[in-house]
Amino acid sequence: SVARVCVLDSASFVYQRAARAAPGKKAVEKVKEQSHKNEKAFTLTDVNLDLRSGELCIVVGKVGSGKTSLVNSILGEMARRSGRVEVTGSIAYVPQSAWILNKTVEKNVILESDMDTTRYEAALGASELVSDLDILPAGDKTEIGEKGINISGGQKQRVALARALYADRDIYILDDPLSALDVHVGKKVFDKMIQQHLSTKLVVLVTHNLALLPAADKVVFMDDGKAVVGTLAELRESSLAFQELLKASLRLEEPESIHEGMEMAPSVNSKLEVSSTLVSVKVRNGATDAERAAGAKMTQAEVRTRGSVKRNAIEVYFGSFFRGLPAAFTIAFILLLMAMAEGMQIMTNWWLSQWSTSVELAISGAHDHAYYIGMYGAFTAGAMLINFVAQITTAIGAVAAATRLHDRMLTALLNAPMWWFETTPTGRTLSRCSKDVDEADNLLREAFSTMFRCCIESVSILILVSVLTGGWLCVGLAPVLVLYYYALQYYRKASRELKRLDSVSKSPVFSHFAETLNGLSSVRAFQCERMFMQKNLVQLDVNHRAYFLSNVANRWLSIRLELIGGTLTLCTCIILVYTSKGTASAALAGLALVYITQMLNVLNWGVRQVSETEVRLNAVERLLEYQGTDFPKEKAEYSDKDPKDSQWPREGEIELCNYSMRYRTGLPLVLRDISAKIPPGSRVGICGRTG
Repeated sequence: SVARVCVLDSASFVYQRAARAAPGKKAVEKVKEQSHKNEKAFTLTDVNLDLRSGELCIVVGKVGSGKTSLVNSILGEMARRSGRVEVTGSIAYVPQSAWILNKTVEKNVILESDMDTTRYEAALGASELVSDLDILPAGDKTEIGEKGINISGGQKQRVALARALYADRDIYILDDPLSALDVHVGKKVFDKMIQQHLSTKLVVLVTHNLALLPAADKVVFMDDGKAVVGTLAELRESSLAFQELLKASLRLEEPESIHEGMEMAPSVNSKLEVSSTLVSVKVRNGATDAERAAGAKMTQAEVRTRGSVKRNAIEVYFGSFFRGLPAAFTIAFILLLMAMAEGMQIMTNWWLSQWSTSVELAISGAHDHAYYIGMYGAFTAGAMLINFVAQITTAIGAVAAATRLHDRMLTALLNAPMWWFETTPTGRTLSRCSKDVDEADNLLREAFSTMFRCCIESVSILILVSVLTGGWLCVGLAPVLVLYYYALQYYRKASRELKRLDSVSKSPVFSHFAETLNGLSSVRAFQCERMFMQKNLVQLDVNHRAYFLSNVANRWLSIRLELIGGTLTLCTCIILVYTSKGTASAALAGLALVYITQMLNVLNWGVRQVSETEVRLNAVERLLEYQGTDFPKEKAEYSDKDPKDSQWPREGEIELCNYSMRYRTGLPLVLRDISAKIPPGSRVGICGRTG
């Protein structure tokens, strides 16, 4: 069969950003400016590489010489300027910083593929993960936190290596994964995985360990964006820079044995005390079943509040409007201002009706139009002024309340213990810091101010029309209000819970997006774009179900409110026909009919805003979850009393006496009964196998 190859023929690459601007002269200038920046960006020039299946190609070079850039050029992550690139076959990629999903060890290795037990066990064995699974609380069923927060750097790299081996691809690109491993673990992984399991595959390995070069079929030496390719013997003869790299590596090479190193240490500084403490960590043997179960599940399900909005949320929100003013007084003050504005508006329209009834007298000269115009203008100006004061007071208070809620949440997050961040997905925090803060800033203020205004306007109109109809409207008003109440209660329950479902289902969307963005190069290398896009669409569909049903419930309420409001208008018309007599009564009847028709829309909108306000207060509830006394907090950063000068330590000394530690309550101990004393001025080396 024809060997699959990776060919770079006189290829040059650059990290390029696309310039985006509106069409026109500015766009041309921006493109020229971006092109100038791209010319200054790091480039790979004139790379010639011909790799075939079964070869081991090791890429070496100084820091910043372009080793990772060469990997990115093969993966298609760099823009090609010239030359030819041909990559045939599927790719498995292990980045320099391991990409870990917030899933179990098993799910991280198989990456949504079908389980193949033989391949899975081989991947775990070749990556030296079997012994690590004995340490983890639930073995390969242990959930790994976001970005591998609960496992070591070496374990993360070996999980990524196991994922690559399980994928069974044609080309393996390994960007310095062995640097995070211990020397003996790295050697086992190199022997088992790269030289045995991947002996028939093309392997491109980036490394700083020059001791591995004799095993390479080809060596690529990177030097300031230029690649020198050949065997180890050829590079030794032809490249002076490569020879300097080998000499520098030999000068930095460690002593031949640990014993030689320990014999040399006292000669460096005779005063330095060298001590050795051996600590054996066997966590699972001493862990209970409950501790193993707690350690297996890293991320807890998000809590969704049920039932009506708690009174505490309302009190905290409105109590944060003005310093020292309780929530009840704040609400009463806002309602008073809005009631005064609505009263002036009604007086304006009432005065207009009075003016219209005196037209005949005004024609005969009994009344002056200037008098009516002046009073009308005074009422209008008063209504505008009071309404402006009400709106500006509400806006200032709402912004202040949202600012205080945000500041308290931010302070709580900054003082939260590390275990909280380890068990809480980033998406939940992002959702509260973005969507919920936006709702508390803008949407909630609009909702409750509209609700207050609609309620006051509806009550004012009902009182006015009841007076104008001689109280007869109250007879037909009672059953209509009962229908309004039941429609509102039925809608509130559904709308409130749908909004909570919408908020809870939004967090996984943020988490998945951030997780995918962190491993974008790996997703493209493994050709998993469709799978991750599909998962994103599924999560969006779950989130949109609640949003769609919220709109459906909104339409349900609108139809019923229109029917109830039409019934109220009909009753008012019938009552006015039978009670209106004379010119003055006809004018007042027209005023009542105009207001009752206007109230139909106001009442419908007000009922909807009552539910909308309750829905928006859900954002306040979610913000309050991340603050207060129930939210976990680190110990106080400030002491009640400053220690005296004699109490401050004079020298840096650490003493551990039977010290045991767990990452959080309920988890197994990770350190057990450690006793050690580190005297001032000591140099301490901590060694051990990864994990």
